[in-house]
Amino acid sequence: MSDSLRFLRSYLHWASIAALLLFLPATHAAGLNDTGITTCSNATNGLPCPVAGFPGQDAEFGSNSFDFTKLDAAGNDLPATATDHTCVRDNVTGLIGK
Repeated sequence: MSDSLRFLRSYLHWASIAALLLFLPATHAAGLNDTGITTCSNATNGLPCPVAGFPGQDAEFGSNSFDFTKLDAAGNDLPATATDHTCVRDNVTGLIGK
């Protein structure tokens, strides 16, 4: 195989990887749920935040809550007090589950 053909194949390989990496962030437009962790830790769990020497722990950030909507069989929103619902939508990620 000639050097120019080898270069072209290598270039196309890396260009396709670069294009994929540029496209990936746009495909995940939904957010991520918070973990719900509300305390910090060092060698002991359940400490109030912040903990000296252990910065940037999960409990220091985020909403510490979840956001769901009950749905009927047609996918329409129901009030939070509804006792008969078919599915639930995660309002952070947009995912719907039974």
